[in-house]
Amino acid sequence: MRNIKLLIALFFGLYMFSPASHAYYNPKERVVEPNNNTPSNNSSISFREQCVTANRQIDQDVNNIRARLTCGGDVWWNRNDGKYVVPKVAPGEQEISSIFAGAVWLGGLDPGGNLKVAAQTYGNSRGQSDFWAGPLNDETGTTDKLFCDQWERFFEVSGEEIQQHLLLYQNARDGLGDYTEDMIPFGLKQWPAVGNPFFFSTVGFDLPFTSQGLAGFWDENLDGIYNPLDGDFPTIEIRGCEELPPQFPDEMIFWIYNDEGGGAIHGETMGLAIRMEVQVQ
Repeated sequence: MRNIKLLIALFFGLYMFSPASHAYYNPKERVVEPNNNTPSNNSSISFREQCVTANRQIDQDVNNIRARLTCGGDVWWNRNDGKYVVPKVAPGEQEISSIFAGAVWLGGLDPGGNLKVAAQTYGNSRGQSDFWAGPLNDETGTTDKLFCDQWERFFEVSGEEIQQHLLLYQNARDGLGDYTEDMIPFGLKQWPAVGNPFFFSTVGFDLPFTSQGLAGFWDENLDGIYNPLDGDFPTIEIRGCEELPPQFPDEMIFWIYNDEGGGAIHGETMGLAIRMEVQVQ
């Protein structure tokens, strides 16, 4: 499965928060030969329940910036007003947003010459989505409403939680006390990294079995499985710089969205679905 990396940069004081978006597409879908009569998504037939517009929002609020994030491919606004506030002000004070909104645009030609597009502008405020929450099945490149609903959420972890975890883990290694499941800081316990054994008990649904990986983490024992009790912890993935010490900022937020939506129509562009999954951290 081919990996396309998108980079968007936000600067938070001493730390650079980089929503490094890893996008994956389904290479096993049937290639349609060029045809002027190729039907759009409007005429497709689906027996899966379609996903609905993702409405969950969160503020990344560290150092001197407060920036609004959403689960649907658009960021930095609340679907009405700009919410990229710098410098941030106290609650109740007048906010000034330096950016009104931002969004992801993806498009290209498939091997058959068919144009496929997923792009968001302001349609999410009207329920006209090209992106929906959650990952895709990496065999079929599809999803459904239940999966989208489960993944309409953000996964947060703070640098303070990671520091606490590292201290607990080191104390246990030094024989200064046990480090048990109930002691794991919540942000690390619910982090959606591959194989997390505590994910279901913390979040309430299973992690997908996927070949493209999930949230980034430092793998202390190099077993390919995320487990805080083995010393693993969330990190910012800096590809090509694996020799650097593991990096983590004051706050990390991870979420996933896709452009397949259970066969839903691309209401913003009316484009053919790429079947793209975008992971943002």
